[in-house]
Amino acid sequence: MTSRAFIARHWPLIALLLLAIALIAAAALVNHCKNGRLCKGHAKGGADMGTMAVMGGAGDTKIIWDSTKPEEVDNARRSFDDLRKKGYLAFRVTGEKGDKGQQIYNFEPNAEKLILAPPLRGGV
Repeated sequence: MTSRAFIARHWPLIALLLLAIALIAAAALVNHCKNGRLCKGHAKGGADMGTMAVMGGAGDTKIIWDSTKPEEVDNARRSFDDLRKKGYLAFRVTGEKGDKGQQIYNFEPNAEKLILAPPLRGGV
């Protein structure tokens, strides 16, 4: 059996194994740091890192940028602007547990955490 045939036949198992390895590595890293947050040793620049959590039907997606790197800021800004055009509501979150927040309308590259929530839809 050629390697191509082996991969074609066993791709679901291979994908599952790769996913398991990635999850184990991520869990080990998060467990190493306090409160599930990356410590300064793992998040380069620590205070320069921003996170945008985008809420969705299948959970949330994280967008992370370093505010000292213009290309990363531009990519995060573009994502923010695209989501706002789709009607997402944006909030800047502060506080130890993210318990303080304020609605924002423009991207803030120096914010530690932003949350974008999809528009509410009514109807029957």
